[in-house]
Amino acid sequence: MSINADKKRLSQTHTLAEIQRELKSNKMVTVYQVDKDAEEHSKRYIFCALIPSSQIQDALADSTWDLEFSDGMPSGLTYHKQGELQREYLRYGVDNGVEPLIINRNFYRLREEYSEISEEFRLFHQLYHDRKTDQFLKIDDVGNEEVVATVKPDHIQIRLKEIRQFLAIKEMHLAIQFIFSETSLHPLEELELQAGDENFQDGLMCWLHRYGDHYGIGNCQTFSYLVGKRLLEPLPKTKSGFWPFATEQQHWRQHNIPPTGGISKTYFDRQLGAQFTNSDMPEHVFEQRYRDLQKVSQEELGENWLLPLSTADAYHLQHIRIPATDEQRDFDELVLSLTKILIDSLNEAYLKKMIPFEKRQEYKEKRGMALLEAALHLNKIKGTNEHVDFLKKLQSLRSSGSAHRKGGKYEKIAKHFGIENKSLSDVFIEILNSATKVLDFFITLVKSGQIREIVENNQLEAGYAAMGEMIGIANSGSTDGSVNHDNFIFKEQSKT
Repeated sequence: MSINADKKRLSQTHTLAEIQRELKSNKMVTVYQVDKDAEEHSKRYIFCALIPSSQIQDALADSTWDLEFSDGMPSGLTYHKQGELQREYLRYGVDNGVEPLIINRNFYRLREEYSEISEEFRLFHQLYHDRKTDQFLKIDDVGNEEVVATVKPDHIQIRLKEIRQFLAIKEMHLAIQFIFSETSLHPLEELELQAGDENFQDGLMCWLHRYGDHYGIGNCQTFSYLVGKRLLEPLPKTKSGFWPFATEQQHWRQHNIPPTGGISKTYFDRQLGAQFTNSDMPEHVFEQRYRDLQKVSQEELGENWLLPLSTADAYHLQHIRIPATDEQRDFDELVLSLTKILIDSLNEAYLKKMIPFEKRQEYKEKRGMALLEAALHLNKIKGTNEHVDFLKKLQSLRSSGSAHRKGGKYEKIAKHFGIENKSLSDVFIEILNSATKVLDFFITLVKSGQIREIVENNQLEAGYAAMGEMIGIANSGSTDGSVNHDNFIFKEQSKT
């Protein structure tokens, strides 16, 4: 790298900005990270520690970590006091009130080591562990599922909302401890840097930045070392004195009064009115519209507009949700599932019945979106363009991103959906809302009777064509009375 590029990288300005960025309650926070296989010139380490709120000033007075990677396990302490041997059990291995949120398990290389989230945190939020994805889910009394934490061998993230709720009940702060190191092949003199330390404190964050001579270790000449911590605050109590994490049900049962702002209509109807109501969560609205379409299709058409998902594909509908993180993989999988439900499941056999009889040979080879577009446009169905255009773009997003390596095509369609300027969660909410509008359009179309009428008219046209062939047969020597018109028409219609 050039001297200027290395100097900028070693300043760690970008890293500090990343650590100091504003955090939103629905975003995931990295609480553990070890770059075991990182490039030689850059290393990142993150660990966390629960600090009693009464000790935050002491914690901020020193940039060194309050809890190391190997800490947090139970141990015993032996010491002498007034000439007598004393033994003390330390639940977390330290006696300063600091507690772990992440615990590293090591088995002396006889078994694979791993990291886990504190059992207290998991039980407090009653999290379900999806072992296939290593995600921890929170399920509320309405049936909503939300990803609260993701665990990978070298990276653990937990949603800020649940972190701050946990801190509130424990009256603690969470220290996000970090060590970032950068190295350069250029010596300090060439970089115009001086060896030494600088200490900083800004609000609930403190850090030390050090430049030093690497003495040629690993071909590197200079290093930059950034160590410190950022403290996350607990949620404050509400004006009415309730803990901010209490559910509507807890407020109602324990205090016999509704929480600040009132209780939700869904909760009131279900829990207090003994009525079943639909959730207004986007993913639940989408699922309900899907089921509405299946029901009305059977009632009005006698067939499914969208073919039912097979047992192996049923999870595509079950797992539609708003992603809690901005993981590209999660987003791609959700786009893939939507495409599977809305496009790959189109009832092509029924759509072909909508193609005018005289056009059927021309559109014989059309499938999927091309067939849907032809069936709707050839019959001049109003309101088609908006929904067809969305489905085509959704298909393009899937084919250029989820199904293949990302390139120029993906960048183009990503720009249309605003992926560059928005979080993937926000983008998917917009996509899901548009998908729900497509289902609403299909429902309205099917219920109007227009589709059934189109198919019946096309079948009638096919019957007239069959009649023409039948007349030719009749002219061959048989009278009209000797020909079974209905059976012949049925056979000819079946061919189309």
